[in-house]
Amino acid sequence: MKGARELALDALLKIEADGAYSNLAVNRALAGHSLSRKDAALATELIYGTIQRKNTLDFYISRYVSGSPDRLEPWVLQLLRLSFYQLAYLDRIPPHAAVNEAVAVAKKRGHAGIAGLVNAVLRRAVREPERMSFPDNLPPAAAIGLAHSHPEWLVARWIRQFGEERTRRICEANNRPPKAAIRVNRLRAGMEEVLAELRQGGLSARPSAIAPDGIIAEGGGHLAALPGFAAGRFSIQDESSMLVAGVLAPEPGMAVLDMCAAPGGKTAHIAEKIGGSGGGRRQRPASP
Repeated sequence: MKGARELALDALLKIEADGAYSNLAVNRALAGHSLSRKDAALATELIYGTIQRKNTLDFYISRYVSGSPDRLEPWVLQLLRLSFYQLAYLDRIPPHAAVNEAVAVAKKRGHAGIAGLVNAVLRRAVREPERMSFPDNLPPAAAIGLAHSHPEWLVARWIRQFGEERTRRICEANNRPPKAAIRVNRLRAGMEEVLAELRQGGLSARPSAIAPDGIIAEGGGHLAALPGFAAGRFSIQDESSMLVAGVLAPEPGMAVLDMCAAPGGKTAHIAEKIGGSGGGRRQRPASP
């Protein structure tokens, strides 16, 4: 059976190689695996955190391997990325645990030589943490971009618009962990009903302060594994995305065209608000 780190590796490979949506890749990676809530939360953290800090992690890796990290096999590079993420950003995970788990995955997926490489690189990082530092002579855009894993061109544009200090705060804010939020499907359940259901399941749940249909769930791990999700009683969606349908204010009978919908969370919310009674009809495309 695969553990949290190997499932995170599977998802990261799918996202990078196939361009899969990260949220869908997380759901697929965890579906069908009976991970504890703690391990499911760890896998989710590793996936999103590794994506978020990718540029910084690649810089760290380059300080401990010879040559460019891009020369490594894709799965080895992803394994090192998620391992360096643990070493650099997750204080609650002992370094030896991150190293040992990575080596175990490397032995399972590769040969002794690859496992030895992973072991050597990570143990060197534990012994020499001072190498995970940035050059002192970088220009502001490069320094901020590298420290916070933002594209240098974007950081340079923000510095011109907002100044160096405000740009640094923007990048810091972008990297703060998002709140786990769900949207109640009012056609199938009420807010208090879903709140009670979540709390009975051991989650810390409270109504969103900004989205009328939203609930913030803390310590939930893999929310898509909860019974209410499969039953259609709620969807997983960011609070900001929940506000769109409210601004649109659709009414029963309206025909609404959601252009560029993917994967369709806002579309589903609009359908819920009009009670599935939209007036639009599906038409066949015109003949060429």
